[in-house]
Amino acid sequence: MTDRAGSREMRRLGKLARAMIQPFARRPWLIRPLMRSGLLARDFPLPRRTRRELSTELRRVQGRKVWTLAPKDAARDAPLILYLHGGAYVCGITTVHWHFLTSLAQRSAVIEVPLYGLGPKHDFREAYALLDELWAGIAQRHPGRPVTIMGDSAGGGLALGFALHLRDSGRSLPESLVLLSPWVDIASTDPQVDERRQDDPMLARAGAELAAKVWANGADPDDPRLSPMNGDLTGLPPTDIYQGTRDMLRPQVEALADKLRAAGVRVDLTLCPGGLHVYPIFDTPESKAARDRISARLAG
Repeated sequence: MTDRAGSREMRRLGKLARAMIQPFARRPWLIRPLMRSGLLARDFPLPRRTRRELSTELRRVQGRKVWTLAPKDAARDAPLILYLHGGAYVCGITTVHWHFLTSLAQRSAVIEVPLYGLGPKHDFREAYALLDELWAGIAQRHPGRPVTIMGDSAGGGLALGFALHLRDSGRSLPESLVLLSPWVDIASTDPQVDERRQDDPMLARAGAELAAKVWANGADPDDPRLSPMNGDLTGLPPTDIYQGTRDMLRPQVEALADKLRAAGVRVDLTLCPGGLHVYPIFDTPESKAARDRISARLAG
């Protein structure tokens, strides 16, 4: 199955991903030494452009860096985004992420970006503990702001899992969730994954399985904190999902949307023809359209 749709820029990006990213994703023996050395988990620094154009603040929570990005003239009721970056739980935040977040902040959003610990040195338990503390202080740090939890790929799975965790612990929920190609079943049990991966120029099952194993760190991969697709999804806030068609995660994301609707959750699924994994964070016409839509919906 091959999807030839998408802009010229998106197709060019797919060729680049197939040449530069997928060879590693297909070969765990190439990934393991990079993981052990800590190279994969290194976070790219905040770009100069972001520091110049936005108000930025760095603090530490549980020893982890947490950045706050905001317009220099942010309105008191500007929406707040708690953003959880992707990277298969083993790769640090990238310059592409920072440019995407800068663009969102320039559209009048305040964004908190925790740089949570990554595998193999850290696991999901520490990430949830960090988010618990962050969430407890959000209302005090940002009174009056509507809060959205947003994440891409692994960060999208973590965003959904943390929302379930908040609900189950009886705490306040965000106003909404925004999930960009979320990885919501780390075991990738849907048999359509193998069919879809043939047309995915970025991801591969072998790399995903290795990342899932180190992030779970001995826990059952079906645990909803790891694979929120397996949880009870009732009572969640309105959820927007952005998904490309050239992505091996598409089957589980579409299944997630169906399960959310069945649970009574208001869901808006945007399916981008020819879109790659986490397509909204890139620099293509489809990416810009997604960013514009995300910002407009956050603004109400």
